[in-house]
Amino acid sequence: MTTAIWLALIARDQHCTFPGCKRLPNAGDAHHVIHWADGGPTSLDNLASA
Repeated sequence: MTTAIWLALIARDQHCTFPGCKRLPNAGDAHHVIHWADGGPTSLDNLASA
């Protein structure tokens, strides 16, 4: 993942996207919505903070 995508993900999500979780995104990880092994791209549209 590029630095630009990581910064955009933090700006978009503001915190972990798992229901009930309020952890800041820089304290977590980025996860693919459609797993990369299944052809999911590493793009902002296919990532979520967790």
